Amino acid sequence: MTSCSKRSLGWAGFTFTALISAASAQGISDGSTAAQAAAQNAPINVSCGAQTGNLIRTDNAGLTFSNTSFLALPGAAVSVSVPAGTTRCIKVLFTAEAGATNFCYVRAVDNGIPMFPNGGSFQALVSHDGSANGHAFLWVRRVGAGSHVISIQRRVNGGSCGIDDWSMDVEVHQ
Repeated sequence: MTSCSKRSLGWAGFTFTALISAASAQGISDGSTAAQAAAQNAPINVSCGAQTGNLIRTDNAGLTFSNTSFLALPGAAVSVSVPAGTTRCIKVLFTAEAGATNFCYVRAVDNGIPMFPNGGSFQALVSHDGSANGHAFLWVRRVGAGSHVISIQRRVNGGSCGIDDWSMDVEVHQ
């Protein structure tokens, strides 16, 4: 595990916007339905303030899997405590080298609840590509007071997927 902190740029506040594209009426090639995609069709605006914390986890051990239900990516979890009476904006950047024989999906969750953009279980990290190459996703969510476990989950739509050389960068903002 590697930790580092980042200097705040002194901005009063800024907004992260997750844009999710709509599916065509014919369906989507990743296996999701048009109805699932339509439910994700609105931009989500999350306003974040000054950065208050940062933790980076990284692993170079390869993992090949074929589970079709979401399971945790081993080692890709961070605990965040939010003081009573406050909220925090959490940003998660995930990068990985990946290759798959079919669709390989990932998502970031806060205590099991998908963060934004929520691809409705169909956020493909890589598809039909047996050669390994780099991929990334960024998720964001404003959370309330209490204990939060932020983690990365993975699954396939058939076949298998390999993830290697991944990093998970979790930023906490006011």
